[in-house]
Amino acid sequence: MPPDNSIPLHIFIIDDDVDDQELLMEAFSEVDSTIKFSTAANGREGINKLVDCTVQKPDLIIVDMNMPMINGKQFLAEIKNNPLISGLKVIMYSTSSNHKDIQETLGLGAAYYFQKPSSYSALVTELSSILNNLKQVTL
Repeated sequence: MPPDNSIPLHIFIIDDDVDDQELLMEAFSEVDSTIKFSTAANGREGINKLVDCTVQKPDLIIVDMNMPMINGKQFLAEIKNNPLISGLKVIMYSTSSNHKDIQETLGLGAAYYFQKPSSYSALVTELSSILNNLKQVTL
């Protein structure tokens, strides 16, 4: 989170499903209507936008685990090995609750992993918790 609470958070959502992108933006906006968003349709596009600075430096990156071209794990491994963008906070999400997937993404440097909730209200609750934790960590 930016040090000045009057500056809105910038969240970069990387997901090949436009409906999921929109759902995340809507749910995040319900928690904090000042959030600004950028999106990418896959991990390769996300990395390119970050490295080329065609996207504002995000306070938080939300990445779907299952995407074409570069999946979430590959995306995470690539950015953690790039000194220009290695310090960015990345949260993985997926329909998978596989313990191995969760441990692997956390081992690759993800700040958090969450399973896609089954309801919109559960998604809002999850994202609210994520934002509260982000604010506590950065204050």
